[in-house]
Amino acid sequence: MENLVYLFSCFLSCVIVAGLMFQFMGDRYEKAFVNPWVYRIAAAAAVVIVTLVNLKHNTWWNMAANFLVFGIASFIFYEDKSGRRYWRVLELECFFMMVALFEGIGVFGIDLLMDKLSLMPGDMVIRNSIEVAFSKLVLIFFYYALMRRLWKKDYRQSRTQVILYLVMFLYSIVNFIILATAVTRKADYFLLCANLCCIVFANLYLFYSLKVEDDKNSMEFQIAMIKQQESMQFEHYERQREKYGKSIEVLHDVSKHLRSIEELYKAGMTDKAMEYTRQIGGILKPLVP
Repeated sequence: MENLVYLFSCFLSCVIVAGLMFQFMGDRYEKAFVNPWVYRIAAAAAVVIVTLVNLKHNTWWNMAANFLVFGIASFIFYEDKSGRRYWRVLELECFFMMVALFEGIGVFGIDLLMDKLSLMPGDMVIRNSIEVAFSKLVLIFFYYALMRRLWKKDYRQSRTQVILYLVMFLYSIVNFIILATAVTRKADYFLLCANLCCIVFANLYLFYSLKVEDDKNSMEFQIAMIKQQESMQFEHYERQREKYGKSIEVLHDVSKHLRSIEELYKAGMTDKAMEYTRQIGGILKPLVP
């Protein structure tokens, strides 16, 4: 039973990490293939491979497997305008280091909290499972509330959404405290797995739903800006069209004025011709632009 719980914890961890890694690549780069099943199968294969490697209990093997699997996924399944594939892989590996950092913060935080509240489980399986689940909770929170802003420039969040993130995160911490209190009295592995799964995936679903809403709001904002720009361009065009019409009218009248000046010169009325010329100069000033 303990091995089954550990396998579940590894699988849960890999599902969350793989999901965020592929989401990062989707936000950051263009997809090389149109068929969405290509990416679903690739993500599932990444989860299986990384989970099997994690069962070896070797930190270096785990890091190498994650670097290799997600690096290959970035190299093959995604592309960008610059065409720098190797730089894209390096960027992805840096993001994975950020993921590992926030996971470490989550493990340290829950251990410190349980130690201060004297709720540290004596069963290492339960303790490791809680650490894994809480670290993923911290990772999900920081990814959607903070990290995604760094590379998605059009990512828009309202203050209400940020507060909702924080409230859900604090609510989940309370759930973990209650769960730790329950399991210190009785090691119910099934209850542990069910609670961890519900808490983590509830947070993931909430944050992903808000992410979709953020993307929708961002798209609507861009559409509104485009419509406003089109309206301004149309108004500018209408003004230019009116100016053009007036210019045509003035130019049409100028030909008549020129004939009048010519007749004045022929009649020897030079002074009147000069005065007429100055008047025409005033008429032509609007055409200077």
